[in-house]
Amino acid sequence: MRETIEYDVLMTKKNRDKAMISVAYLFLIIISAMIMGFISGYITWDRINKSIAKKSNAEEFYCNVDGFWHGRRRHNVNFKFAGKGEEFEISRETYRRYSDKAPSAYRLHIIARKGVGNYYVVDNWEIETKEK
Repeated sequence: MRETIEYDVLMTKKNRDKAMISVAYLFLIIISAMIMGFISGYITWDRINKSIAKKSNAEEFYCNVDGFWHGRRRHNVNFKFAGKGEEFEISRETYRRYSDKAPSAYRLHIIARKGVGNYYVVDNWEIETKEK
């Protein structure tokens, strides 16, 4: 009788381990599907937005520069567009040129096309001094 109880306990443990592996495998599949869905959705959204933006007229915007930021590998110029903080990546040389100057003396001249909703596709932009 004692051998039967030990055998049942071992079988239960094996079944529990199989169940845990099955749950982990299912979780991995769900996470992978979510990641792939996000990536493919982003790519599709980007293509649709760009194709609609190509058909619209270019608009000019002037935004005040809030600051110049640098990290280990990235350098950015920060600004606000429609009340929302945005940034453009800049080269190391551009960062060096402007980093020791007051950001309030500069603005961004942005040429963009309106896509879906309030999303814009930027054609070109440049940093320029503010006119007095």
